[in-house]
Amino acid sequence: MRPITHWSPRTKQIVVFAVLACGFLLPLRGLLRSQGPPMEEGFMLVFPEEVLRGNLPNRDFLHLYGPGSLWWLAAIFEVFGTRLEVERLAALAQMIAIVGGVTAIARRWGHTFALVCGGLSLVIIIPPIGLTALAWVGAVGLGVGLACVALLRSFDRQRQRALLVGLATGTSPYVLHLATAGAGNVFRGMVLDPVVYLRGGRRLPLPPSPTHLAGFLQRAGDYGREGKLPWPVPTLSAAAQIAIWFWVLLATVATLLVVGWRRHRAEPAALSVGTGHGNFPSRP
Repeated sequence: MRPITHWSPRTKQIVVFAVLACGFLLPLRGLLRSQGPPMEEGFMLVFPEEVLRGNLPNRDFLHLYGPGSLWWLAAIFEVFGTRLEVERLAALAQMIAIVGGVTAIARRWGHTFALVCGGLSLVIIIPPIGLTALAWVGAVGLGVGLACVALLRSFDRQRQRALLVGLATGTSPYVLHLATAGAGNVFRGMVLDPVVYLRGGRRLPLPPSPTHLAGFLQRAGDYGREGKLPWPVPTLSAAAQIAIWFWVLLATVATLLVVGWRRHRAEPAALSVGTGHGNFPSRP
């Protein structure tokens, strides 16, 4: 058997795919059988049914996100029926899109780096929400595939045109939604409702307390969980985990900005694509 370092790129790609596939398959049976967040999972079953009945989000019923997630689920329910397992498999597809996109982006820096990044994204995205086809999960899965928008200025004209066409195609559903549901309804449902009118139970103190849960939704979600499932590994409380993730998120954003700014100043041509110089390092 040849050493791992001498494996062909195709073999390495198969190994990355196999490891990530196992990461999805191992907990899949339990995820399909366990309940997700009750309110959100109920939304993702009832709201697409409303769409199939001819009702419009933001005009005929409350919906805090764009229409894409409901159209996506409504199309699936139309074909396979409105069933809980169908909704959860749709959620699985969204999560695969996120992990696959992260892995594909990280692939430029080698298969090992891609596997680590894909594995971390899998661990981060699945445990907190289970298999629930939330709108923001699908949006992240789609957005990861559009991450190259940051490189638009360095693309040649042909690639710029192709990217702009894709961007226009991706945003066109919002134009249709504005035309059908009405601009006032859409603004209220997607901006005023989530940001102004419905913040009472969703607002968290900044920074969040590491000792107790301050938000009603967080307390409701954590109610009754203590002692129900045996867990032999010591773990932090939910409040402490929220506080830690809050600071980790801020530190991550700051680190990305600093690293990106320093990288651009050190090598302005490093982001050039299709110009014959300054491209990303070749893939091993």
